[in-house]
Amino acid sequence: MPFVRNVSVGGYRNFLSFIFDTRLLDSSSDVLFVCAYVPPECSRFYSVFDIDNGIELLEDYLIDCMQITGVMPILLCGDLNSRTSSICPEYYDESDLLDCVSSSDDVQFKRQSEDSTLNTYGKNMLNMCSSFGLCIINGVCNGDQYGHYTYISEMGNSVNDYFLLSFELFDSIRQSCFLQVDERIDCQHLPLMLDIESPGNPMQTSIDEDENAEPFEKLVWSDKFEQKFRDEVKSKSFQEKLKVAMEMIEVNVD
Repeated sequence: MPFVRNVSVGGYRNFLSFIFDTRLLDSSSDVLFVCAYVPPECSRFYSVFDIDNGIELLEDYLIDCMQITGVMPILLCGDLNSRTSSICPEYYDESDLLDCVSSSDDVQFKRQSEDSTLNTYGKNMLNMCSSFGLCIINGVCNGDQYGHYTYISEMGNSVNDYFLLSFELFDSIRQSCFLQVDERIDCQHLPLMLDIESPGNPMQTSIDEDENAEPFEKLVWSDKFEQKFRDEVKSKSFQEKLKVAMEMIEVNVD
């Protein structure tokens, strides 16, 4: 059985989900891994949905996922366009997280955040976390005890990219996980990397040896097609598509 399996849920364009086999994280059960993008409030993205609230759409997606997979711990990450200040969901008490933060004298034992703003989606996300038993590990996990900004732009800075874990899952791996907000200069969003040390090395077996693994196509750049690429980029049809795509890009700091 493969270590990672796809979960196919129709009707959504901004979420992906997979099942992590129990062997991958040495967890007591399989884990539902969700990659999410929640467009900002009032985005034109919602014009094709009956719901105009991105967090409510994400909640519906999680419910649809678990109707397929059954109830299991969740590991969710992505750009949620939700600003939660340093607030913890009501599902758990901050005192439950003492063991997962640094013991350094200058670190207070509570969730930290460089972003002090709480917006509407932030309130919605906190309620979602309470409903699904999720904890926000930004500003709590080793490596990000201060809750660093994840979005930096000329319009302002914010924390709107997150890792959310089921409380029981975080409780079982909190001593072996490390969250890092990396630096970059080519994008306003900073990369979030969550390292989880797992006993043994379940990934030592190559996916190529898995008879159930699906083949994939790898694209390789070839210099001989450089001029063709340049011509295509300058073409009218490409420029029209690019214009539409650029108009869809949100610049809201949220």
